[in-house]
Amino acid sequence: MYKSDFLLKQLEDLAVLIARMIGLRKELQLEKAEILLQEAYFSLNLEENNILTVDLTQETKKEEDAKTKFSRLQLTAELLMESYFHYKDFAFLQKAKELLFFIQENSPTFSFEVEEKLKEIESLLNAKTDL
Repeated sequence: MYKSDFLLKQLEDLAVLIARMIGLRKELQLEKAEILLQEAYFSLNLEENNILTVDLTQETKKEEDAKTKFSRLQLTAELLMESYFHYKDFAFLQKAKELLFFIQENSPTFSFEVEEKLKEIESLLNAKTDL
């Protein structure tokens, strides 16, 4: 129980970090947002240079239950979207889309938030093809 609570607290902290990062990006404080981006990758024990090649759906901590896993994957998808906004690499969007589809297909609960994020990603990817 304590480990599960600890993991949920870490995910809550990560959600706050990502929200701050989004706010900084929207305020055009990109250097500060970049620092938070690196901090977020570190908190998930992920390396930015290999996040696109790792199967994130298989990366599960032993103490993690299904709810925690899907929350972590959803936050990782958010992080990937932020990486796209910083680096303008559509591969980050593709990876986020994969994670969100995995959540949608495997999570026991339906999430409107996941649906909205998928629509946002599709819109960004469609804008790429319109260029």
